Parts: sequence; C-alpha cells; structure tokens
Amino acid sequence: MPKIMIVDDDATIQMELEEYLHHMEHTVVGTADTGAGSIEMAREKKPDLILMDINLPGEMDGISAALKIKEEMDVAVVFITGFGDPEYIERAKRVEPFGYVMKPFDEQEINGVIEIALYKKEMEFKLKAAHDELEQRVKDEKQPTDVNRVIEKTIDLVQTQLKKSGVTLNQDLSPRIPSLTTSPQQLNQVFLNLFNNAIEAMTGISKSNGGETGLIRRGEINVKTNLGKGHVVIKVTDNGPGIPKEDLEHIFDPFYTRKKKMGLGVGLSVCHDIVKGHGGTIVGENAPEGGAVFTITLPLG
Repeated sequence: MPKIMIVDDDATIQMELEEYLHHMEHTVVGTADTGAGSIEMAREKKPDLILMDINLPGEMDGISAALKIKEEMDVAVVFITGFGDPEYIERAKRVEPFGYVMKPFDEQEINGVIEIALYKKEMEFKLKAAHDELEQRVKDEKQPTDVNRVIEKTIDLVQTQLKKSGVTLNQDLSPRIPSLTTSPQQLNQVFLNLFNNAIEAMTGISKSNGGETGLIRRGEINVKTNLGKGHVVIKVTDNGPGIPKEDLEHIFDPFYTRKKKMGLGVGLSVCHDIVKGHGGTIVGENAPEGGAVFTITLPLG
C-alpha cells in the first residue's frame, strides 16, 4: 500500500486530508507543518508520495523543501496551494511535480490527483526498468554494422507509408562511413521512429473525407550521413511544421504530458536511450527555413 506524507501548516487541512486518504484506503505515514520538518520526516518515513503545501511558514517554503527532498530520494510530489501566482507556478515546475491541487478542494479531486500521480510513478519505475533492460540488450547485441545499409533497409520498411502519404524521402549517404560496432536492430528502431514521426508531422487527418489520411503539403524527408572527427553524423530533416518552442526541451522526456500534435515525441524517448546506449547523442531542433532537424552522432570504433 502506498505511503503518503502530508505537509501543511493548517491543522484543519491536515485532518481533512487524513480523513480523505483513510477513505481511499491509503496509508498516511506522517504529517509536518514546516519545510524543514518535512525534510526530516521524509528521510525517516521514506514516503511514496508527498502532499506538499507551497505556502509554509518560516524561511523554507514547500517548493524549496520539495527540491531538497527530491535531491535525496525518488518521491512523487503533489503541490497543494491557494495561490495561482505565475511566479509560484514557475518555481514549482523545477520540482517536476506529479500534480497540483488548488484550495479549497474536495475528496473526489484529491482522489483523482493522487491516483494519477501514483500511476505515473509506477509507470516511471517500469519504464526505467525497461530502459535499463534496453541498454543492456544494446550492449549484448552490438556487432560490426554498416550504418548506411541499416538506413537503406529502414527506408524500404516505410516505402508503403511514404507512397500512401505522398512524402518523398531523399538519402545522401557518405561512402566514407566505416563499419561501426552497434546493434543494427536498435538503430533500425531509431531511424524507423524518426521517419514515422516526420511522415506523421507532415500528414493530417481530414474530417471532410471520413478520416482518411491526407497530406497537408508536399512533404519531404532528407537523411544524410557524414564522417566527422572521431564520430559519424546522421541528420534527419523534414519540411513539416517543426517542433513548438515550448516542447523543444521536453521532446525526449518519457513522461512529458502536454498535448502533442501528431509526429511529436512518438518514440523519441526510446531513440534517446538507444543512441545514449551506443555512446552517442541525439539532438532535436528547428531548421531556420522551417521543419524539424534531428542530429545523431555515433562514436567510431
């Protein structure tokens, strides 16, 4: 049963939350009324989730306390606040909370936020385990690989989708690329995700034609390989709508929950983990002339 800690300087709210949590059959491991007190209690009780009031008395508010706790342990934080001040919200984002509850609240609202937070926490744990397993598989499956050939085979796999959507995929693969020690299956997954994302980004669903896939504009994808100093560079570009500025720093986050357009973020977390497992990097950005650019670097050897 999940262990939950309550931090609020209002004794009435503490009692109200404890009653709600009791009805939900959750275990309350303790309550605190100051930021400093919440840190000590978290160290002792090691909760799975903390309901943290933002506005606490003393030098340390709930946001500062939550940041300190998150530095020491992996715990889900849900903020409780009566303030909608943008400054508070921006500071609170640094904690990467699992939810917010505005005062006054009711039992149904608290229940919904807690259930979602605990579910996200459980999925985060499972995803991390899957990522760790994936990294180990990458290590186990590495072999001498012709990266250009992997790209060509991946392009063959998306030919049907390219024709259906009317998107053109151009390739400029350098003959100077040496054999790399990689997992060809995992690299195929990376390129397949990037190509599919680009196709979806340039393809819309037309409501007037009964939901058939239709092209918003003539789409074009370009994939290029180059030999750099000590590494291979692979660029995948498209002339689609690009990546919204507010999404750029989150596109590789596995639990970024902002509503996305088609083609944004699908499989990118997996791509990041695979490339990282190969000792490389992947960066997403917007081209000055429009469209998205994904640059992958893989070390030689």
